[in-house]
Amino acid sequence: MEKDQSDIFYQRVFIGLFILATVPFVLLFLYNHPSPEDFYFSYEARIKSLWTNTKVQYRHGTGRYFQNFLLYLTPVYDKFFISYKAGCFLFMASFFSSVLLSVSLLTVKLISFRERILISLVIIFTYLYAMPEVSSGFYWYGGISAYHSGIILVPIFFAFLVKSGNSINSASGLVYTFMALIVLILITGVNEILAILLFLFTLFLNIRHFVKDRSIKWQYVVFVIASGIFLYILLKSPGNKFRLTQFPGNTNFSYSFFNSFVFLYQNILSWIFNSPLLACSLILLPVYFKISEKKKNLKNKLLTNPVGFSICWIIVLYISVFFSYYSTTVVLSRTSNFIYFIFIAGWFYLLYILSNIIFTKGKFSFIKNRKYLYGLSLVFIILFLIKPNNITTAFNDLFSGSAHSYNRQLNERYQFLENCPNDSCRVDSLINIPKTIFYKDITSNSTMLSSEWYGNFFNKKSVALKIQNK
Repeated sequence: MEKDQSDIFYQRVFIGLFILATVPFVLLFLYNHPSPEDFYFSYEARIKSLWTNTKVQYRHGTGRYFQNFLLYLTPVYDKFFISYKAGCFLFMASFFSSVLLSVSLLTVKLISFRERILISLVIIFTYLYAMPEVSSGFYWYGGISAYHSGIILVPIFFAFLVKSGNSINSASGLVYTFMALIVLILITGVNEILAILLFLFTLFLNIRHFVKDRSIKWQYVVFVIASGIFLYILLKSPGNKFRLTQFPGNTNFSYSFFNSFVFLYQNILSWIFNSPLLACSLILLPVYFKISEKKKNLKNKLLTNPVGFSICWIIVLYISVFFSYYSTTVVLSRTSNFIYFIFIAGWFYLLYILSNIIFTKGKFSFIKNRKYLYGLSLVFIILFLIKPNNITTAFNDLFSGSAHSYNRQLNERYQFLENCPNDSCRVDSLINIPKTIFYKDITSNSTMLSSEWYGNFFNKKSVALKIQNK
């Protein structure tokens, strides 16, 4: 009982700490603003139908059909862009909820809600601390729709998949299978990496079921056929072919093959040792041992071989990196966010597998002094928070006044553009830009597309920055 009370106390301390760490990211949505790309999609949505815009983007922009649909729903409707701020915030809230849903699916009813919250917050804290680019991850609608929307949908797909397999009658099983199929199609239309990974997963699902049970499950067959068809629709779209022409030197296999290894080697070392990942891992050991103790009640046995899981995990990471290099010759920051999240999710699941092995063999006596374990974790996390990181940067942007200044400057710019009598207007450059929420701005070159997008939204021929005198 004393240990249980100690666990509860320290878990509440960490939950409070991690919630506090997310506070500036939430408050910064009050100061968020659209990028030039957001103005483009919003303007096109005003003058054309959603269906027409989606078709045009599929043919001339990208084959990501569901992301295209989301882009033309860009929430830019009011003068102060409150809807844009709220829309991006809802995506962040949905992302956090998807992490909690994933944890709940994996742990079922083996641990308390408090412990599920702790696991979820550990994952979110680790992600926020070191994600490569926060702005394109949470504050730019284009980046959110391309990657985080897929992460949000994945646990929903698995929830329907599990329910379809556990349904007590064929009617409910059919409904859940249909819902899982719809979500699968949506995920495939978000980005190419997820589409490929989902196709490989459904293929693995069929092979595993056939090898294990010597039978074919029609639901799994439907999933792999659907994911294959819609992956083909995505990759073979005219827009996707056009998009790939914008990256000279791409589709170079040897370049992509070797650079993917270099990327993973360099970044995995950084993600492990330059972030509080190891300290956060220690926090979860008592919870993981509790799951291991009750795992006999778990109906859906998951992959529990550390070698097998590690191989699958590394393959998924490698495919994600390789396809980025192969299609664009670089790994964009928003893509790195996605890859980093896959790494974190895999890390904490691998930690569970190893914890289960340690518990099974009875080699867990050190956990009896768990208060020292918690204390050590807390000290290391505080030390890491002293180092430059996304969380302290978010606090600085919020309390230094840079976010408030950024918001004021843009509101003044919008007011100026409303009153500007010319077709082509020049505006002041932004100063004291908050690193967390700023993604991209227009330039002094009025011939750039971003200048045209800005201009169209504000009913001008072009909008550009004032040319600075040297």
